[in-house]
Amino acid sequence: MRIGRRRALHLFGPCGSNFDIGTIRAAARRDFEGDERNMGKYFLQNQELPEPDAANKWFAYAESHGIDIPKAISIWEDAATESGAESRRLVSAAGITIETP
Repeated sequence: MRIGRRRALHLFGPCGSNFDIGTIRAAARRDFEGDERNMGKYFLQNQELPEPDAANKWFAYAESHGIDIPKAISIWEDAATESGAESRRLVSAAGITIETP
C-alpha cells in the first residue's frame, strides 16, 4: 500500500491519534484502484485475495493490537518489497501471507 507520508500525516495527524479506520481504508482503496503496478500476491488462509482486502485485514489487526497507524502503514509498505521479510513476518501474525513479485 502506498499512502505517502505527507498524506498519512494529513489523515492521521502528527501523532497518529484520533484516526478513523474507515478513512484509512477509503484512502488505501483509492490508492489501490489507481495503482497498476504488480505488487505481488496476497493470501488469507491460503486463499488469494485482492490487495485492498488484505490491507483491510491488516489494518483491522493492527488497530486491535495497538499498532499505531503510521507504523502499520510503514510495515505494510515494507512487506510488499523484496527486502521486507521482517515486515512480512509481522503481517503474517494477522493471517496474511504476501508473495512479492
